[in-house]
Amino acid sequence: MKDQRQVRRRTRTHQSATCLRHRASVPEVKTMTHEPRSAMHDLDAEGRRSSRTPPVDKLAYSVREAAQAVAISRSRLYELIGAGEIKILKDGARTLIRKTELEAYLHRLELADQPPLRARSRSPNRP
Repeated sequence: MKDQRQVRRRTRTHQSATCLRHRASVPEVKTMTHEPRSAMHDLDAEGRRSSRTPPVDKLAYSVREAAQAVAISRSRLYELIGAGEIKILKDGARTLIRKTELEAYLHRLELADQPPLRARSRSPNRP
């Protein structure tokens, strides 16, 4: 029994070594994916698959999406939510933020950056 096992082990080792030597001499060939050719061209700029349907204009965003849309961090978005500057909707455990809330927040930021309008003061020398 031991002799047969040893022979099998030697044979397996010899075969795997042969395969490794054979693989080293053969150039690596990249195989095609199992996707149809048309699907290979439906990639966006990041290399992800894109759908052929046009993007849907969302009415509400997840916290991650909202932070990306407004170009702020998720932490900052949670701070704004906690301060009451941005209102949220809850759907079970999911937190949603309306597109109009984000637009209103950006509008408030825009107004805060503008200097206040000053009434023209008349100098005492002018009639």
